[in-house]
Amino acid sequence: MYKITEKIENIRRFDVKYDNLILIKKNKVFFNNNLLDDKIISAGFIDIKNNFLLLLNYQNKKVITDNKLSQINEFNKKDIIYNDIFYRELNNKLASLNTKFNIDGSTEFNWVILNILNGKIIKDLKIKKDILGFYYINKNETIYRTNNSNKLITSFDFFNNEILWQFDLSQLGTFYSEQSQQQEAYKVEKFIGIHQDRLYVALNGGMLLEIDIATGELTHQWQNIMTTDRGFSYPVEPNTFTMDKQLGKLVSFYTSDFITIDLSNKKVNITPLDEELNKFDGMTFRPTPDNYAIDATHIYTIVTLNAPEEDFIKQSIVAFNKQTKKIDWHYTDNQFSVDGSSPKIAGNKLYQKVNVSNLYIFEKTSNESI
Repeated sequence: MYKITEKIENIRRFDVKYDNLILIKKNKVFFNNNLLDDKIISAGFIDIKNNFLLLLNYQNKKVITDNKLSQINEFNKKDIIYNDIFYRELNNKLASLNTKFNIDGSTEFNWVILNILNGKIIKDLKIKKDILGFYYINKNETIYRTNNSNKLITSFDFFNNEILWQFDLSQLGTFYSEQSQQQEAYKVEKFIGIHQDRLYVALNGGMLLEIDIATGELTHQWQNIMTTDRGFSYPVEPNTFTMDKQLGKLVSFYTSDFITIDLSNKKVNITPLDEELNKFDGMTFRPTPDNYAIDATHIYTIVTLNAPEEDFIKQSIVAFNKQTKKIDWHYTDNQFSVDGSSPKIAGNKLYQKVNVSNLYIFEKTSNESI
């Protein structure tokens, strides 16, 4: 199904888009294996309609180029461009120009809507404070954010500088924490995503919320979804769920189970996968707050192996078939131990960071299982 085509050592960071690869390796930046100007300290992708641009960060400036590295625009090093927050079309990004980073640790923003192709300001929002917070997800001009304590969810229309609604988690009460052995307040751990005008939010305390994005009304909640492994019960951590929009479900791998929540009828389904894992000495799925890599047929994640003779945690990358609920493919070697990151998929290639600083690249060969 996949074959390994490349192992790259000593990388700090990587990103992929449409089979294009950015690597930061030993303080040097590479794009599709080509070394860029040694004055560039980092790089990232910028989405535009039907294509992408590159954002190249120098010590004293930021430069946007096309994928042939021809310069399109140049910005101040204090300009911040948010690729995933846009207004009406991908070219119009939320940005903060000439951002001020004060000695006391505070930041003064200058929020605008910026056309990144021509550098023109679509609108000066005239907002100086932080409008994003620590966690956010956006749908065009609306941001869903939390306050500093992560106990208040706010729907914020940044284009009109207007709070649409707020949801105070204190109305949910408290929960008993086994770790601290006392009552604790609920806090946001992850915004999972939006499906059919409903926002799904993972909290601590085993709580998962469904909120109407138009009104801020709580429309459903789940708490303490339980799985069983080797005779013991475990509550599924809500921040391990990822949204599969094709299925219309939230999906998670926890202990040795595959858990889904059908967003149409709110039902939870748990599929034990012990037999599948036993085929290659798999013990448990590695829980992760990162989103799984998902395509039309498979979900890609990491399994911890039963390898007591090894002096490190040996793991395997797997391809789980969404229709048959079987593991169609897995790969490991004597060095395969994941640093906490999840697989990424782009085009026909699968990427996984291994052992902190190595990148494994796999290429799809067929849809058949191995």
